[in-house]
Amino acid sequence: MYAKDKNGIYVNDKHFAEADVATFKVLNEKYSMDKNGVYFRMKKFKNIDLSSFKVYPHFMGDTDAEDQNHKYADGKIVK
Repeated sequence: MYAKDKNGIYVNDKHFAEADVATFKVLNEKYSMDKNGVYFRMKKFKNIDLSSFKVYPHFMGDTDAEDQNHKYADGKIVK
């Protein structure tokens, strides 16, 4: 569960210090993003394309998100 106030972002009652409060948005129950990156729960992805990243509205096959370079399932790259 995500929460936001003027002091920060919280995930399951834990302060998410890395998140940018002004640009943070929840994409679904697993993924979120801000101007600095995309996160799976509170773990930031490395080398992700912010402009093309999208999550699927429902789990579709073996994947639940993608960017122009990769498909993802539960925060991991699917080959």
